Amino acid sequence: EPGPRWEMSRIRENLGEISKKHSKDFPKVMDLFREIEHQRCVNEELKKQVIKQVKKELDEKNKLVQQQHEELQIQKLEIEAAKADMTVMRSEMSVKDIEMQELKVRLEETKGVLQSTLDDEQQVVNELVKKLRDDSAQSMRAVNTKQGEIDVLHKKLQGK
Repeated sequence: EPGPRWEMSRIRENLGEISKKHSKDFPKVMDLFREIEHQRCVNEELKKQVIKQVKKELDEKNKLVQQQHEELQIQKLEIEAAKADMTVMRSEMSVKDIEMQELKVRLEETKGVLQSTLDDEQQVVNELVKKLRDDSAQSMRAVNTKQGEIDVLHKKLQGK
């Protein structure tokens, strides 16, 4: 099959035929052939080294790119986590706002109930004060009446 080794074996065959025809030039041709063969081997080795070096550099670059990609993924996840935290905090704030509104409503209701109770108690106190005044006035009239009766009896007793 065609390739560098196949070409070299073909060149050797041709050199064999040439050496038969031109035996005096054969050592020079063989030296050239050896030099070509040596240069081909050197070139193959250089090619392998260059490929190895390029592969190594590509691997290093790929590792760096992979590392940067992983760092970006981590940053992306951190951003998503921060967004989730913010959403939770907003939700918690909304719940707190709702709870505050409910507490305000309950406070107003309690305030209303307390004010109503206070008004009712004030009404009861006012009625008790009025009743006490009425009872006191009635007691004073009764005392005055009794005093008048006592005075009348006292005069009667003195007059006797």
